[in-house]
Amino acid sequence: MAAKSLEILLERQEEAGAAYELVAVVTNPPARKGRGKTIVASPVGQLAEERGLKVLSPATAKDPEFLETMETMDVDL
Repeated sequence: MAAKSLEILLERQEEAGAAYELVAVVTNPPARKGRGKTIVASPVGQLAEERGLKVLSPATAKDPEFLETMETMDVDL
């Protein structure tokens, strides 16, 4: 569901006169999936990478490095 929402936001951003610019997404860290337990990015993370967005995957929203990154990006939330 979140990946579909991101896809819609990206499509609308491409339209002329979009009122916003997506520069990054925050999603869960990659997790082990399947029998082989390979590490796989979340669907949101995969889509964001495909579209050239910065992907932030902190273990917690209080992670100091994550918070510092958010401050340096000077984004509107």
